[in-house]
Amino acid sequence: MYYTSRSGGFHEKTEWLPRPRYFCDFGDKGDNKCFKDFKHIYGGYKIVNSTEYENWPVFDMRWEDLPVEELQSTRKSYKNRLFFKQILKVQNGKNFKVTLSVRSTEVHFLLCDEKDVTSANCYWFIIQGWRGKKTVLRKCNKQIPDVINEYPKTPCKDPVVEIEHPDDYHKVLNWNKWTHLTLEKQGPTLYLRNVENGKSDTIIEYSDEADNIDVKYLLGHTKDTTAYYKLHKHQYLRISQPSEDLTAFSVPEVGVKNQKICFSVMLTACQNCWTTFTTFSLGGGKSEYIERFDVPPSYVSKTLAAEEAIR
Repeated sequence: MYYTSRSGGFHEKTEWLPRPRYFCDFGDKGDNKCFKDFKHIYGGYKIVNSTEYENWPVFDMRWEDLPVEELQSTRKSYKNRLFFKQILKVQNGKNFKVTLSVRSTEVHFLLCDEKDVTSANCYWFIIQGWRGKKTVLRKCNKQIPDVINEYPKTPCKDPVVEIEHPDDYHKVLNWNKWTHLTLEKQGPTLYLRNVENGKSDTIIEYSDEADNIDVKYLLGHTKDTTAYYKLHKHQYLRISQPSEDLTAFSVPEVGVKNQKICFSVMLTACQNCWTTFTTFSLGGGKSEYIERFDVPPSYVSKTLAAEEAIR
């Protein structure tokens, strides 16, 4: 649930119904409950942040848990100064991909080599700027002003990509729903994409022959009074070697004995890897086979769920 309080603040609250009596999440960076409860995990797996390795958009239950952050037009303490917020410190400035869910009518994303835009070299994406009439990409070398009513000068002000939107243009950004945008850099090429209904549509593709900006920061800005975003940042178990096992024994019986338990696994395997997912229960000194899934080689993430009584 998302709501605005009387004071104007934007809030969110997530609740799962019916409430589970037991819950653990390997992706929860603030809790090692799963590792404590699942007695044996081996095979070279490690927990990683999605922003440092493969990073796909998430639209399952993990999206609900992503925190809502604010972008503002001006600084609270200096109303004549524009506010550029650091969203993410980029680990690999040559190759990366990050997705954000946005609620706004205009939003700016900047990929820069410094946090201070006035002294930084940046790729500057302006999405539905000029009252929704244009989407552009600028390349700026220490020429971005942070004072209201000051504007960039040539060559910063001259877009390297400019898309004009006609009056009947179906706007990507609006206040009525979340819009999912992916920023990606692969070598010298930058992409801005809109992800909707399982499809990814390219808005901007630009190849920078010079490729001379060492991207270290993702910054955000808006011309709206306030905009909201969710950064698709989560954790998952990762391994780079094939033919390894992730095995979990002794699922705790706290509050779930003689009841049903659901396992949900979001799995992405390497291009030529077969994956076997087996569930079984332990009780009375013996192992009881429940079910087995064989997942063929695929790039596509596949959700596997098994539900069975714990004896």
